[in-house]
Amino acid sequence: MKTPISISLLLVAAFYCIAGESSEQDQFAYGIPVTVKANTLYELELPVDIYTTVTRGDLGDIRVFNSSNEVIPHAIKKPDISRTVTKATLRSLPFFPLMGMPGHVPEGLSLHIEKNDEGTIVDVKTVDNSIVSKQIVAYLLDAGTEPLNIHGLILEWENNSDTFVGRVTIEGSNDLQSWSPIGAGTLANLNYQGRNLSQNKIIVRPNNSRYLRISWPDTQPPLHLEKVTSETKNVTRTEKERKWRTLPGEADDKITGRYKYDTGGYFPVDRLRIRLPEENSLADVRILTGTSREGPMTVTYRGSIYKFNINDIKIKNPDISLTPTNHRYWAVEYVDHDMAMTSGAPQLDIGWYPAHLSFISRNEGSYILAYGSATATSRDFGLEKLLSMLNSDQQKKVEPVIIRPGISVTLGGDKKLVPPSPPPPPLPIKKWILWSVLIIAVIIMGWMTMRLFKKL
Repeated sequence: MKTPISISLLLVAAFYCIAGESSEQDQFAYGIPVTVKANTLYELELPVDIYTTVTRGDLGDIRVFNSSNEVIPHAIKKPDISRTVTKATLRSLPFFPLMGMPGHVPEGLSLHIEKNDEGTIVDVKTVDNSIVSKQIVAYLLDAGTEPLNIHGLILEWENNSDTFVGRVTIEGSNDLQSWSPIGAGTLANLNYQGRNLSQNKIIVRPNNSRYLRISWPDTQPPLHLEKVTSETKNVTRTEKERKWRTLPGEADDKITGRYKYDTGGYFPVDRLRIRLPEENSLADVRILTGTSREGPMTVTYRGSIYKFNINDIKIKNPDISLTPTNHRYWAVEYVDHDMAMTSGAPQLDIGWYPAHLSFISRNEGSYILAYGSATATSRDFGLEKLLSMLNSDQQKKVEPVIIRPGISVTLGGDKKLVPPSPPPPPLPIKKWILWSVLIIAVIIMGWMTMRLFKKL
């Protein structure tokens, strides 16, 4: 028996509140208020302001506080960078009525089917001319020379304003000999007290049949179709748009041909867009990154960048893909130093996918997403692992409620971003005692020496 999702979330929230830590909101520089309901999984995308304020590259100085100033465990995870796009395509299909005696199944008909060189049906006739009282018993459809993955059929019939209820079966074939059922459903048009209920779409399972056949029970009146439209759903996965930030560059006064850049935060950069300042230019460059302004830097890319404008046709180097890095300091270095003297600083844009933060609310009210602290330490609450286990134990996945970050408020202010001054060194009490003992011993020895001298 599966545990209900709401109860599971309540248990998770209770467990984590027990495992929570003691902290204060004013330990952090800023916060973002969010209004939540009780026992709900929430998720939000980290805004730029958090990346430019935190003091740690691992985003360890972020906390979620509830209305009682209790720390609520959270998880920071990489976003799903792909998105699913579903596009429906409608196409009118040619159809041909199959005539027969009432009660005759479509398989029992002798047909003459005329096709062109491409296999497209151009005419369908019943071979048995002895049939006098003919009526429509089925329809034959041609899906085209390149069968698409049809998702459904939309049927329109005569007098569709009248009340009608019927059931149809859809079959598919590629040779007009062997047929397989691919769908069935009810067609209806009901009018009652001035209201209308219409159902004219039949869902079919994925297939690539060139030919389709629509039939119905022999106890049902014949269906007089006027139009058949196929619906095809094309599902594609594309990358979500990155966030971009343009960085100003300045010449490095220690290394010729190198220009320095500061991202202003700990962004998970995985894409670079670099442009030369002058048109019709080509240069070989090295791109370096580092964790401190004056510290050592590591080469992350070597290659050529270019920018041309020929007959109003602009050509420029593509974006550069990188292994994600949250290094704050970057540099672009011309391999040819003469090129640096004539061109100047390239324009450097960084691209990244913001991380997502999730948490489970304990009670209803206003929560604070606090960030930016020089004293807060990184902590793994294990929430992401627990949510994964929870989803694997549920019949239905726990979907988070997406919230948009609001305007930030000041908590402890910018002073919380500065590490506190180190405490003064402890007083050398032991040393003072030792010296005091030595001095007292010298005084006593001197006094004893003076008394001995007087006696002599």
